[in-house]
Amino acid sequence: MKPIRKLNIRAEGNKVFVNINDDTFLELEWQKADEFAAALRATARVAESHQKAARIIADSALLMRGGAPFSLSNDPRVLDAARNEAAWNRDLRRQLPGGVKSDEVLGLPTIIRH
Repeated sequence: MKPIRKLNIRAEGNKVFVNINDDTFLELEWQKADEFAAALRATARVAESHQKAARIIADSALLMRGGAPFSLSNDPRVLDAARNEAAWNRDLRRQLPGGVKSDEVLGLPTIIRH
């Protein structure tokens, strides 16, 4: 994948035009541009969580060890790794003795608007 060296975004009337590196062009109606931006943002957050998985696992393990009923991820692999980390991390066991206080971890808290 080529790096983005030049990015030009402009609006003309009800259309949004995107030009990437002078060889990729998008022409979108403003509603579709809004949907595209929301999808791009959501996908970027997923990629960010993959990059920061080690930190999310460590923080979730700390929450589990302390008794919080939630985690910082809904990914089953991250939750399994966090459970393992909460139970077996030597430093964490020394700092918070007494075992893992969370019986059940529900995943990432979310707000649902109706």
